[in-house]
Amino acid sequence: MSEVTVKVTYKDVSETFTGPADTVWVSVNRFFAKHLPDMVTLSKITLTVDVKELIDDLHDLVKIEHDGSLYLTVSKRGAIRDREAVMLLLIGAYTAQKIGRRERGSLSLDELSMMTGKPRKLVSTRLSELCAARLAEKDKERNFVATVFGLRQFIDEALPRIRRRLKV
Repeated sequence: MSEVTVKVTYKDVSETFTGPADTVWVSVNRFFAKHLPDMVTLSKITLTVDVKELIDDLHDLVKIEHDGSLYLTVSKRGAIRDREAVMLLLIGAYTAQKIGRRERGSLSLDELSMMTGKPRKLVSTRLSELCAARLAEKDKERNFVATVFGLRQFIDEALPRIRRRLKV
């Protein structure tokens, strides 16, 4: 793994961190915790999702190609419900955008219908349900994107159910 270097300056304090990305990330966070205690306090009520956590949790359910194409990798019929498949693909798009594989982290109704192999009407109904539950929302271009709340809820609640069904 290649090394990264990050220089952080806050007021009169400056530090440079060099090493593997995950080690540098931890060091930068420690710097913030030490020098910006209000950030630590705010982080206790701020809803966030770590991209590395997404990749670790979903690597065997959705794949991201180099061009940003997304694929569900679950072959067991009925193991993933339609709503879960749509959400997995939205999370895949979010992740792909965060790691630089897609320009946008959203998918259109037509893209989701094609990727799931489900009729457009069925996918539209599932998207309406996801939006009503605040797990997804429409962006400015009228495409669909997973919300941070949706990402967190999926990882914490839906993913364990899927894994039990798949026995993974």
